[in-house]
Amino acid sequence: MGLRKWWQLRKTLPRKVQDWELRDPPRESAPYWQTVRRVAAELEADGCTGVPDFYLLACLEHDIHYRTHRTLDGLRINRRQADMRLRRVIQTLSSLGRMSPMSWWRWAALRLIGWKAWRRNPLPLPKLETTTPKPGPNES
Repeated sequence: MGLRKWWQLRKTLPRKVQDWELRDPPRESAPYWQTVRRVAAELEADGCTGVPDFYLLACLEHDIHYRTHRTLDGLRINRRQADMRLRRVIQTLSSLGRMSPMSWWRWAALRLIGWKAWRRNPLPLPKLETTTPKPGPNES
């Protein structure tokens, strides 16, 4: 199979997120975190299970990843990437940055026992609202 044919075939396959695509979220990105809250509520996510909800938004995003095996963009994500993302979000939000002990112990705990939650059947990612206006009752 030639390179061109492989590249065309690759475009038709479901896309998996790459590590470098998991960029750190800005500290203040209200629309993104509002979407995280809404999707987590639809999935009945509980946030930081068994630990204090200090970085609740990071935990809600992580719950979305674990329950759907997808990012909010709909890209497939594996368990290692989901756990890494939680660690990086906590580090981004923490005043200690990459030295945040909470990010490291939560990440370590997830790597040890998170496989039980990951193996559940993934749920479909809820539809995200579009900005296209819906037609009114008198419009066709």
